[in-house]
Amino acid sequence: MALRDSVRQLPEDAAYYERVRLGELIAHALEGKREKDNAAVAQALAPHAVAVAPRQPTGDDTAADAAFLVDAAQRRKFERAVDELGHHWAGRVRLRLLGPLAPYDFVPPPPEEA
Repeated sequence: MALRDSVRQLPEDAAYYERVRLGELIAHALEGKREKDNAAVAQALAPHAVAVAPRQPTGDDTAADAAFLVDAAQRRKFERAVDELGHHWAGRVRLRLLGPLAPYDFVPPPPEEA
């Protein structure tokens, strides 16, 4: 916050390097938050899934991304857990549930040829 306040008080060209540093700090903080959010999603929903495949969030507006392999008999419980997580994060994160989809994230890669 001190760096932000300092940058605001300086002319734009005089604060170039400080602005770059501030941007780096913000980007690093956001990446750390994404990692925590991804772990929180996996932890909250994994008990209702057969397997979890966390993914690297791809967009600047993506907080977390993961694929879940859910048994059809557990689908409603999984959806309720997603709703609960959405209520917990209301106002900060919007959850989007896609599926069912083909389980590509859970297919092992082919063996490498020698």
